Amino acid sequence: MKDTSRTRTLRLRLNIILVSVLRASLLTDGANIRLVGGSHSCSGRVEVYYNNQWGTVCDDDWDMSDAQVVCRQLRCGNAVSAHQSASFGQGSGSIWLDNVRCSGSESSITQCPRNEFGSHDCSHSEDAGVTCSGTESVCQNAIRLVNGRSNCCGRVEIQYNSQWGTVCDDFWDLKDAEVVCRQLGCGKAVSALQDARFGQGSEPTWLDDVQCTGTESYIDQCLHSGFENEDCDHHEDAGVVCSDLQTPTLTRISPNSVVSPGEVLKFRCSTPRPTCISVDFSLYKTGTLIKKQTAETTTTFTLTVDGSHQGQYTCDYTYRESNFTSSRSSSITITVGKMLF
Repeated sequence: MKDTSRTRTLRLRLNIILVSVLRASLLTDGANIRLVGGSHSCSGRVEVYYNNQWGTVCDDDWDMSDAQVVCRQLRCGNAVSAHQSASFGQGSGSIWLDNVRCSGSESSITQCPRNEFGSHDCSHSEDAGVTCSGTESVCQNAIRLVNGRSNCCGRVEIQYNSQWGTVCDDFWDLKDAEVVCRQLGCGKAVSALQDARFGQGSEPTWLDDVQCTGTESYIDQCLHSGFENEDCDHHEDAGVVCSDLQTPTLTRISPNSVVSPGEVLKFRCSTPRPTCISVDFSLYKTGTLIKKQTAETTTTFTLTVDGSHQGQYTCDYTYRESNFTSSRSSSITITVGKMLF
């Protein structure tokens, strides 16, 4: 039994090594490709991944046969246009390919006749682009937040090749979350969560190393390492919390608005809908902060009354990661009467 177990372990390690080698070969020969700057994921400036970085393609000899190969490689349907002269804006960094001359039947742009990687006589004003007939490589609206308490928080999942999958949290930050919240119409991002805070997914991990500027309309327009190119487990699934700020309600738990010194006064501050993560609730008396505590959705403030507790009380809450604060609740007036005997 020990020999069998050791053999299985050895085979598993060999398989992992083989997968790593195959993945590395894909990265180094430029088989990963993306479109940047278009209105959807099937149009834009053509970029290929080589030598651990993304770079552009020069438009010398660029035509519909070349565009057809790009669209096929991205599963974006047929080529509609082959764009020249940086129609989707100028890239930066390396220009990896020049004088690409595809027949149109190749399955990858790197299979086409071309110069060697990095050999060119171009500037980024000559960056090539394409428009394909399809828009479903990642549909503009095919993004969702899963396992949260509302539609505006949860584990980030995108649809690619008609299947939902997750996003790895490598480089995941508020700029990435900002794009997700904007795409979903959920306001501003208040938190970019890592380490599967909303539970682990079970589907493929589609994106890794996402690095948005925060201004993109769709997450697939951000820099990333290419679809299905990842080195993550689902314990690294990324999540977001969007602002969806609500005005809280302040309730007096004590039965009377007139209290006496020595009595216990309790207020409950609650949000109309559940918050997805802990927030900082604050209690104010006549506009001055008197107490703060952390909770999810609702909290109870307890005060032992003295003469200083007379006034008008309100509450609000803040997402600490971004300092986004809700509006104040309606006020409750408390009068301090005579001491009880």
